[in-house]
Amino acid sequence: MDMIAQKFLSRTMSDLAQNSDDRRAVGLIHGLGRGPGSMTLMANRLEAAGFRTFLMHYRSRHVVPAEAQADLVQQLDALSPGPCDLVGHSLGGVLALRIKIAQPDRIGRVVQLGPPNLGSPMAAFFRDYRLVADLMGPALERLAAADMGLDHLPPEVARDLGIIAGSAPIGPVSGFWGLAEPSDGMVPVSSALGIDHADALITRTVHGMLPLSMGAARQTAAFLRDGRFDTEKSA
Repeated sequence: MDMIAQKFLSRTMSDLAQNSDDRRAVGLIHGLGRGPGSMTLMANRLEAAGFRTFLMHYRSRHVVPAEAQADLVQQLDALSPGPCDLVGHSLGGVLALRIKIAQPDRIGRVVQLGPPNLGSPMAAFFRDYRLVADLMGPALERLAAADMGLDHLPPEVARDLGIIAGSAPIGPVSGFWGLAEPSDGMVPVSSALGIDHADALITRTVHGMLPLSMGAARQTAAFLRDGRFDTEKSA
């Protein structure tokens, strides 16, 4: 674990120690090229809905998904030794599900926000641009190759998975980098929803705004609480 992660983990453990209670624990995992702060608003809204949240951090631009997963499991061991749910944005959603697969009895429900479960044409487009590839790191190659390891989910994992996918392409730009089908501007709906799941929701929200969406937070809380989204309300 790098120095930034160690400092973040120490600070988060201190916060949990001061605010321990019996509410359901939910870990939040950021996406590629982002940090824990990108999930703060979602965490605050889940707190208001009655959950106890904690933010997690991994070296998204420096390690392959397997190493990122190991970093996150190490944090889970320290932050929430008992059962907990996970919410992840983009690559963070993929990692949340991989942790669930590895520890199905420990991890309860998982909500993914704009997850590239079957890869992303955008990643395939940009991996040939050295500057972008170097900036985004080894995870970009896995996304381009659609090598997320989520092809066949066990039923006991799929029944606890809720997926929120965006369908709001960024005009002609999305088509330029290979996203001709419905997408959130970065991840196709077909990739997000292309694996077994318990429930799914499509929202008119662009990829980067999903963790900031009040509707997405409300729907995330509904799935964590009931195992299904509230179809009477849109995200």
